[in-house]
Amino acid sequence: MTPEEKKARKADDAKRLLNDPILKEALRELKDTCFYNIETSSHEQSNEREDLYYMLRCISAFERQLTKYIQEGTVSLHNLNIKRIVR
Repeated sequence: MTPEEKKARKADDAKRLLNDPILKEALRELKDTCFYNIETSSHEQSNEREDLYYMLRCISAFERQLTKYIQEGTVSLHNLNIKRIVR
């Protein structure tokens, strides 16, 4: 399998993950819980709010990484199609 084919396969896997209803629901619930806990935290709970903030950042980074795999795979698939046409 060529590097382009590997990236295209990774992109397909990332799309499946991002579109998976259970994963979408889990990430949404995690985000909602974090926001709720931030909003309802007391003045003295700054450490807890900071932990929740970092959790939100981690969830966003996870989603961005999967999106990056999709974008890279789309480019690789395009390059593979060009190579097939040129041959």
